[in-house]
Amino acid sequence: MPEKIDLNIDYNLSLDKSDYDVKAIYYDFGKATITAVSKLQLDKLAEVMKNNPVSSLAVKAYADCRGTEQTNMRLSIARSKSVKDYLVSKGINGSRISTESMGATNFVNNCYKAEMCSEEEHALNRLAEFNINFEKTTSKKPL
Repeated sequence: MPEKIDLNIDYNLSLDKSDYDVKAIYYDFGKATITAVSKLQLDKLAEVMKNNPVSSLAVKAYADCRGTEQTNMRLSIARSKSVKDYLVSKGINGSRISTESMGATNFVNNCYKAEMCSEEEHALNRLAEFNINFEKTTSKKPL
């Protein structure tokens, strides 16, 4: 760390505490199917979990703002389940994976009314994100 930090210089402040980089995955409109691109990310995640056998994973899945509250909740439930099922198919014990289905909440952009948003903006809100705990397995009841 330098003694003085020049705020006129662009610093790379990203944290890189590990040797893995697993990004959120995205879904097609109205679907919970794992896409080919998403499988690449989930395969990385499965490998991290295999290499860290006491780790646990929390999955949060979301929907965009289109559709009813009930439809969006069912969709996010199906999305979190599809992630868990995929990871279990890769040899990860389901008891190590907890899921939380968020429906149409916590938008990553200001896209909370369907008519205000482009398809690209909606697409950014149809995602599943991950939090890995490397210290112990989850005590939450699996799906």
